[in-house]
Amino acid sequence: MSNYVPSPKGETLVIEAEDNGYVKLFAVSATGGTPRAVAEPTQGGYSAPAFAGSTLVATYGASTQPNEIAVIDNGRHRLLTLSNAGPLAKLDLPAP
Repeated sequence: MSNYVPSPKGETLVIEAEDNGYVKLFAVSATGGTPRAVAEPTQGGYSAPAFAGSTLVATYGASTQPNEIAVIDNGRHRLLTLSNAGPLAKLDLPAP
């Protein structure tokens, strides 16, 4: 476990932690309990979880995807920034 952030109401903590070689996001009650997966990437991982209002955001990156900011919702992420899309399109990168 390396980073965590409380939810806006402070009832839940979102935790960044490695699991089976991936850096995933987990949620756990602020009073304790069993963590549950919030986002489980199939490649790469997440870092720096934060809340923008009630929206969970984090940095997402992989060996073929330099870090970008992503919204995490329903176990999936959607990239908000695509600052590396142009240079990446010119490269022939193998899938991780």
